[in-house]
Amino acid sequence: MIRKLKSGQYRLLSRKKDETTGQRQNLGTFESRQAARRHEREIHYFKERESARSSPPSGATGSESAHRRN
Repeated sequence: MIRKLKSGQYRLLSRKKDETTGQRQNLGTFESRQAARRHEREIHYFKERESARSSPPSGATGSESAHRRN
């Protein structure tokens, strides 16, 4: 979530609220909305990348499935 500050900068906040404090985590402050959006996309890219790495692949591995096709 991107919010504009009184100073004219943009702050990127996490989507989920912290259960203990009830506030959102600050993920960075940026001079432009475009820079905040770019950083938000980078965060989502690496979140997806990590979740894909940690979950076991469904079915066979790439090399096994390639052998089955031939």
